[in-house]
Amino acid sequence: MEIVRDEFGVAHIYANSPETSFLPRAMSMRRKRFWQMEFQRRVASGRLSEIFGETTLSTDKYLRHFNFHALTEQSYAMLGR
Repeated sequence: MEIVRDEFGVAHIYANSPETSFLPRAMSMRRKRFWQMEFQRRVASGRLSEIFGETTLSTDKYLRHFNFHALTEQSYAMLGR
């Protein structure tokens, strides 16, 4: 089994059978999914500028106006685990 990334960062998985490709495929998808979750978390809390700098500062200010982070915390508390 071999995983090769091309110049665009796309993973190409070469395996002897579909079964042996499942774990590497999941690991490749996990890496992309982690970035997406981290990005969405920062969008919701108005903290994009921590990674992108001043370019997204006005976006952060706009998003903080809606206070999505606090609303999410309140919704979670109401689930009543």
